[in-house]
Amino acid sequence: MQEVAQCLGLSEVAVRSRHFRARSLLREALAREIDATEGDVFAFAGARCDRIVDGVLARIGATPSR
Repeated sequence: MQEVAQCLGLSEVAVRSRHFRARSLLREALAREIDATEGDVFAFAGARCDRIVDGVLARIGATPSR
């Protein structure tokens, strides 16, 4: 932190504070991004999901439980 503070002309306390704030902002932004896309990744598509499950079960030689 000392080298960064010297390069930026700031105190070490200011560098630590800005570093902490930047990490917090990045964490929040990533959490929002993950929350926004999570629904797309794990979306239930009804009939399409049923077809996929039926296809997998057919390939492994199992029968659907429905």
